[in-house]
Amino acid sequence: MSIPFGIEWAPAFRQLADISQLIFTIGPFLFVGIFVILKIRSKREDEDVLYNAVQLEPVDNYNKAELMKIDRSDIPFEYAADVKDTIAMADYGTAMGLGGKCYAIKYHKNYVGMILVGKAVEDAADPIEVKGRKFFRIMGFFIQSKYQGLGIGTLALQKAIDSIYYEYGNKTFLLECHKDNEKAISFYEKNGFVNTGKLNSKGTDYFMILEI
Repeated sequence: MSIPFGIEWAPAFRQLADISQLIFTIGPFLFVGIFVILKIRSKREDEDVLYNAVQLEPVDNYNKAELMKIDRSDIPFEYAADVKDTIAMADYGTAMGLGGKCYAIKYHKNYVGMILVGKAVEDAADPIEVKGRKFFRIMGFFIQSKYQGLGIGTLALQKAIDSIYYEYGNKTFLLECHKDNEKAISFYEKNGFVNTGKLNSKGTDYFMILEI
């Protein structure tokens, strides 16, 4: 005696219904998971592209001329030294035999800023946190305004600090940031610097410190 068709296939239909219910239940979570994974992967790829696009070049006669062409008309001199003065500080450090790095910051094919990190000479106005210690000063750093907000400054700062770290070992970094430049203060804090709350001898800039 044969089994009626409906009875024979009933378990299979129940299994199919169970699977459908499972897919219906976990489907949205699965979709969200895949979406998040793809977003993370895309972000990492974008970060890799940016990392490779931002390059530091030791300042030389060629890029000095290119750096001088950067429009800094909308960056107050009080907020960041100009190219000429930064190069002069770098040349002085070299003449005095001080260690450090002076870099032109390049984004793709464009020169967009510069950074100077030099071995510090103690100053009476330095905060107590660095008294009697060896440390480096970030004495000049700017990114042309139209290139700000793209992550270029963060990468350039990290690469410059890394170059000092690899050559000289663990160091403390000190910089002075104008007290009215809230954007820059926030930028440095996001990159690990701590605002000491102490002003320089002119009373215009806060001392900010990074320990690595």
